Amino acid sequence: MADKTQALISILKLQPVVPVLVIRDLAHAVPLARALVAGGLKAIEITLRTPVALEAIRAVADAV
Repeated sequence: MADKTQALISILKLQPVVPVLVIRDLAHAVPLARALVAGGLKAIEITLRTPVALEAIRAVADAV
């Protein structure tokens, strides 16, 4: 667990802004995450405010 925490801290030191996403349409999750990665962002937050949130997190984790 400490290694994962250190890896996250290293990423966040290089990326001072973390986009917070509310995904309402699952079809938007992966393309949006890919666009953010292409723009240089390595970390995003997907909120758990919608019924598709957990599915969106799984889809992004698997595809991006």
